[in-house]
Amino acid sequence: MGAPMFGSILEYGKTAAATLGVGSALLAAYTSMGLPLPASQAFVEGKVRTVVDKIDASDTVTARKIDNLAATTLELQRKAIVQQKARLRFETSANGSLLTKADPARRVTLERRSAEIQDELQDLERDDDELRQRIGRLRQP
Repeated sequence: MGAPMFGSILEYGKTAAATLGVGSALLAAYTSMGLPLPASQAFVEGKVRTVVDKIDASDTVTARKIDNLAATTLELQRKAIVQQKARLRFETSANGSLLTKADPARRVTLERRSAEIQDELQDLERDDDELRQRIGRLRQP
């Protein structure tokens, strides 16, 4: 009974080896065509998690770049305000030097313009403070 049993085990082994050989050949042909291999749920979830993490990191970098661009734009607005304030101060000093030499009608006009300039300077100062605060918020880590 030992020899026939050994023979049948040997036959089953040959059949299993042939099946494995055919299966390996089919798998090799399948992968050589570039077709995807079946994956486990955990493998797919890991890949999805990796992609989501990369997207989140990219979003963070993009948001930081946008904040820097916005802060730079606001700084340019501040520079324009500083220049406008300097121009208004120069106009105020020029009006002041003309005020003593002007006739009464022109003096009223110069005083009115000086008051308008002071109002504009106050508005510009408020705008400058607001821009400074916004830039500070954008520059915070």
